[in-house]
Amino acid sequence: MAAIAPWIEPREALQMQVGPMLERYCVSAFFARLEVGERFARSDWPAHVTLASNFVVSEPVEQIVSAIRDATVVDRALRFQFTGLAFFGPRRDVPVRLVECPDIEDVHRDLADHLGHLGGFKPDEPAHWRDGYRPHLTLRPAVDVRDGASCIASHIAIARLTGEAAEVVACFALDRSPVPKVRAVGFDLDGTLFDHHGSAADAVRNFMTELEREPTIERVTAWFELEAQHFESWRAGDLTFAEQRRLRLRDFLEFLSVVVPARDDVLDELFEKYLVDYRRAWRAFPGTEAVLENLRGRGIRIGVLTNGNHAQQIDKLNVTGLTHLIDVVCTSEDIGFAKPDPRAFEILAARLECSTSEMVFIGDNSEMDVAGARAAGIAAACVRHDDDSDAALEAALDSASL
Repeated sequence: MAAIAPWIEPREALQMQVGPMLERYCVSAFFARLEVGERFARSDWPAHVTLASNFVVSEPVEQIVSAIRDATVVDRALRFQFTGLAFFGPRRDVPVRLVECPDIEDVHRDLADHLGHLGGFKPDEPAHWRDGYRPHLTLRPAVDVRDGASCIASHIAIARLTGEAAEVVACFALDRSPVPKVRAVGFDLDGTLFDHHGSAADAVRNFMTELEREPTIERVTAWFELEAQHFESWRAGDLTFAEQRRLRLRDFLEFLSVVVPARDDVLDELFEKYLVDYRRAWRAFPGTEAVLENLRGRGIRIGVLTNGNHAQQIDKLNVTGLTHLIDVVCTSEDIGFAKPDPRAFEILAARLECSTSEMVFIGDNSEMDVAGARAAGIAAACVRHDDDSDAALEAALDSASL
């Protein structure tokens, strides 16, 4: 596995994708590396601060990159301090957090000067350039920062804008010194370290067999859909943990055309039969223990941040034999905040005794885990357990540590 620190690529490692001429672009600073070819809705960008808003040029992407490299922005650190709340947009209905950064206006002007020399250059809204430039972070549910928080932008990306979509056509690291040393790694639990889906699938198949129902793929899928629906209601505070279990079981029994017990205590006893099989099937993903041991051997602290029930999540770590490899466990019940709230990640970093810039986070959900961590200024990546390979966690760590 590649070393986690430093976790920015050298300038020579520029990724580039050549696009056709007469395209519309923008240039933004991001808090984590983006992949060339990555696409997202223009209304749903990852956390970023725009450095040069929408413009058109009659030049290929290489020339835009060259202009940016000639600007001084790539030779200095960009530490953003987030300040007051404001509302932008034609109807003043887009919430943003204003940004302060030493010399940020000079950085923007430098970019504007260099981009302005490109053939066919024309900004969409000249009023938002130069004297009209107001650096800001657009807020949305997965991107939220508190007044006074600060983050260092690690990458510049050029995005090509087409209709309502944006596509990353070039991304490279900002030069900064010193490079923060990664002191801690945070992990999600279910779907990242712990094979919840595999364990639950085994258990619900046994459960259906005991109910004299064939454990078809359709029925297993229905179980997980109901689990997601009612678990989210518990996470939102609409149900107790026991209530979401009962509702899930009621709906599932109806789906199976099984008579639903009227009394809660009978439902609880029936759910307990599922839980016995579920707990018996608990296992970590292949290679998990080796990865955690390797990190600890390098002096890196390890934390877990999970939205699951506190008692059950602790039990999972104990049963799978991972407890002795974990320094800190934060559950939403324990800390009062759930992913993707950036405050949950900030609390994890504080309990791991490091800053958010000294930490990376690995999870299996792009919004809950990755977007939430990045909004807190933490480098993050998704793990893909697509097969039985024991290299999935290593690959995710390598990606997050670039």
